[in-house]
Amino acid sequence: MSDAREPAQAALSLGIEADHSKITGWAHEIRAWMNLTGGDYHGVIAAAQAGTDVAPVHGVTVQLAAQESRPGRGLATGDRPK
Repeated sequence: MSDAREPAQAALSLGIEADHSKITGWAHEIRAWMNLTGGDYHGVIAAAQAGTDVAPVHGVTVQLAAQESRPGRGLATGDRPK
């Protein structure tokens, strides 16, 4: 998993350095997905909210909202969200 996190972190860093909200938003979406598949539900919510904060007017916002909604069941029941 650490191999996948390195390019995601690089994309986030590049998006921030370039002040490119769309790239930064998608980098946060990747973090949200990786946290979801790893069972870190609080991390999913944090990454999705961070992405929405930096890219509120881009298409990635739809995906970020979907990611943010997925952990709810897992947090409430301890199950993995689908």
